[in-house]
Amino acid sequence: MNSRFKRAVSSLPLATALMFGIALPGSGQRRADSINFGAQTFQVGMSKADALSRLALCCSLTGRDDSFTVTSKGPPFEMYGGIRFADGVVVSVERDLSQFQETGSVVLAQTIYRRLSELSNSDGHAVSVRTSQTEGTNVTMRDITLSFPNGRSLVIEINKVDADAGKMKDWVSLEEYLRKP
Repeated sequence: MNSRFKRAVSSLPLATALMFGIALPGSGQRRADSINFGAQTFQVGMSKADALSRLALCCSLTGRDDSFTVTSKGPPFEMYGGIRFADGVVVSVERDLSQFQETGSVVLAQTIYRRLSELSNSDGHAVSVRTSQTEGTNVTMRDITLSFPNGRSLVIEINKVDADAGKMKDWVSLEEYLRKP
């Protein structure tokens, strides 16, 4: 490998990868068993009273009974996600990571969905997730690799061009590989 490149690779099980928000800038270090809204930390199983007192410090709630949408106090208002309670405890916490409305983003997501649904069956598959980053001249390349036991893998490659790279533009590609399992 050329000395200009620096490679950092980490492997994560799929559930952990989704929990941490793969490849999202600013996702930071978080405990695997918690989700943050603002500066407050929430966990499944914590008491409803504790969760509501923490939410009052950072957030506005919309909803009723035991199901709420959580936003920042704003302005500007930011959608954080949702929280649900049952029997006096938190039973689920949902954090909104990002929303994309551009046509290209929707097409990419639909392509990934279709390909993943073709690769898996109704019983599901164990999927290995790996993220890697390569620093090149004028570009940072980030890969998200989903590997299946049958030797197939999908790679989402995110290429972020440096500001001083002239007319080059950022791009994303989706690739499929078949290797000996």
